[in-house]
Amino acid sequence: MKKICFVVYVSNGLHYQSITGAGHFSQIGVINALKKQLSPYYDVYFDPATMEEKPDLLVVPEPFKNYFANSEENILLLPGILFVAKDAKAIKEHIDDYFAEK
Repeated sequence: MKKICFVVYVSNGLHYQSITGAGHFSQIGVINALKKQLSPYYDVYFDPATMEEKPDLLVVPEPFKNYFANSEENILLLPGILFVAKDAKAIKEHIDDYFAEK
């Protein structure tokens, strides 16, 4: 099973920035929705620091693309609205397409 890691928050040095912009509880909702709907298809993580191995793919909302501009990781940039709307179906389609092209 492919290991994917969603980047749903980043540290800008002073505090953490969330893709939802609505705080901690909204972030938990995004994480729970994505994990529930995508776990049957992928090994899903939300914090690369907790992973024993490198993920096969980092899924990054476009608002965070600057944080990963020079990264050599396998990265899939997706519109942030998909995360805010918790559109796991559309996110899965993008991930499936990414792996189909590889």
